[in-house]
Amino acid sequence: MNMKFKLIISACALSVCTLISSCQSYAAQQTPIAVYFDGKDLSMVQKPTVINGSTLIPMRSIFEQFGASVKWDNATDTVTASKGKTQIKVTVGKYTALKNGQNISMKVSPKVINNTLYVPLRFVSESFGSQVGWLPTAHTVTINSFPTQSLKIDHIRDGDTFEGVYTSGKQKGERAVIRLIGVDTPETVKANTPVQNYGPEASAYTKSILSHQTVYISTDQSNDIYGRTLAYVFLENGLLFNADLVSKGYARAMTIAPNTRWASLYTELEGMAKSESMGLWNTNNTDTAITSMLEESNLPALITDSSAAKKYVSQDEMTRLLIMAIFPETKAVFLAKSFYDLSQDEQVQKTTKLAIEKGLTITEAFINSKEPVTLSTSVQIISDALDINPDQGLLLLQDLKMLPAEGDTNKLLSIEASKALIQKVDLIAEPLKSYTKNIKVAASQSKHATELAQTLQNKDFSVAIEQYAIRIKDSLTHPEQLQDLLNIDSLLASAKSLASTDWTTIVKQKDIIESLTKATVKLKQANQSLQLAKKALTQ
Repeated sequence: MNMKFKLIISACALSVCTLISSCQSYAAQQTPIAVYFDGKDLSMVQKPTVINGSTLIPMRSIFEQFGASVKWDNATDTVTASKGKTQIKVTVGKYTALKNGQNISMKVSPKVINNTLYVPLRFVSESFGSQVGWLPTAHTVTINSFPTQSLKIDHIRDGDTFEGVYTSGKQKGERAVIRLIGVDTPETVKANTPVQNYGPEASAYTKSILSHQTVYISTDQSNDIYGRTLAYVFLENGLLFNADLVSKGYARAMTIAPNTRWASLYTELEGMAKSESMGLWNTNNTDTAITSMLEESNLPALITDSSAAKKYVSQDEMTRLLIMAIFPETKAVFLAKSFYDLSQDEQVQKTTKLAIEKGLTITEAFINSKEPVTLSTSVQIISDALDINPDQGLLLLQDLKMLPAEGDTNKLLSIEASKALIQKVDLIAEPLKSYTKNIKVAASQSKHATELAQTLQNKDFSVAIEQYAIRIKDSLTHPEQLQDLLNIDSLLASAKSLASTDWTTIVKQKDIIESLTKATVKLKQANQSLQLAKKALTQ
C-alpha cells in the first residue's frame, strides 16, 4: 500500500457543490461555509473551498450520515460509494462520474487537497435522494435526506401558512393547510389580532416566492391540533424556505418540541439577521415592535401614567417585557385577560412547552415584584433570560458597552432606559447564547485534553494544556481574552513532538490533538458570535 493511498483513505472526505450563481462572488470573498445535514451542524476542521464557482467541502462525516460504504481504487484514483441500490463512482481529476453505471457530468472534478479527497456534493447528495439548498445571506448549505411529498400551492394565507394539494405520495390528491415548522412571521390575518410590525412585508415575500409553485413537504414528529400540517418546505432548487425566511429577517425562530430537527440552524440564522439589522430586526422596526409591545402588554403604567411618581420600571414589568421580546411566543400568557382567554389561544400549548424547554424560572424571582429595576437587578433579569451566570452577564454586557464599566449599581433605570436596554438585549440574545454554548463545548474539549495529558510522562506539556483549559473557562467572564486563545500552534507542535513507540501513548497523542483542534473550532465560532453581537449593536 503506497503513501498516497494511506493519506487519502485516512482522511477520505467528499465535498459539496452548490449550483447557485451566488457562490461565485462568495468564493472570491473566501467567507466560511456552514453545512447542515438534516439539521445537524457538520463542523469540520478542514474547511470548505470554492473552485470555479462550486463549493467543495470535506465530506467523510456526510458519508457516515448517509450510511454509505466507501471503497478506494488506488490504481485508478477512484472512490466508489454504495448505499442500497445506489452506487456512485468519482475519479480524481475527471469531470464525469458514474451513477449506477450512467455517466453524469459535474461542474468541477474531484480533487485531493491537503491529502483529503473533495468532490461535488450536489451530485453525491442528490444521487442518494437528498435535497441540497444554498442560503446566500448566511453562506450555508443545507442537506435534507428525509422523504418528501410534492404539493402544488394555490393559496397563501400569510408569511408562514399556505394551502395546496399533494401531487405525489400517499396523500396525492388530498388538500392540506401547511404551517412552516420552527419559524414565526408577524401576524397579518389572525382574528382579533392587529397587523403586526413587518407582517405585510413577510407575507408579500412569501407570496412572491411560493404562489402557484410546486414545493416539497417534509414533516417532523407531530402536527398541530388545528388540522394543519407542520412542515419543512423545500423549493425546486433545494432551498429550505423556513430557513430562508429567518435568514432574511422575515421571521423569528420559534422552536417547539418535539419538532426540533432544524432548530440549531434557525437560531444561528436569527443571530446573523439581527447582527445585519435585516427585516424585522432593523433598528427602526425593532423600536416600533418594542413600543407596540409596551402598548399591547396591558402594563399601563409604562405608557399612560404620566404622573411624576411613575418614572421607573418595576422588576415585574421589565421581566415580562424582556421575556416577550426574546421569546415572543410567551405573549399569549402575559397578555391574557382571563384563564378562559388563555385556554382558547392556540399558542398556549406551544408556550408551555417553550417555557419548560427554555427553563424560564426567571418568573419565580421577579414576576409580581413591584420593586423598581436597578442596574444590578437588570443584570440579574437579563442573565436569567439568557441562561447565563450573572457575573458573566455583567462582564459581557459591559464588554458590549450596554452597561457602564463603573457606576452606582443601585441606580434606578428609567422607562426609556429600560426600553432601550430591552431593545439591545433582543438584538444580541441569540449571538450571546451561541457564544456561551460554544465556549462551554471548547472548555469540555480542553478539559478532556488536560486529563489525557496528565497521564503522560511530560509534566511541562501537561501544565501547558491545563493552563490553556483554565483560560478557556475564564473567557466566559472575560471575552476580551478570547482572541488570544485562537492560536494553538505551539500546543499542537508540543503534542506532535511527543515521540513514542508505545501504542497507548500514540493514541492519546492523537486524541489530544483532536480535542485541541475541536476546541479551537468552537472558540472561533464563539468569537464569530461575539462579533455578531457587537455588530448588531452598532447598526
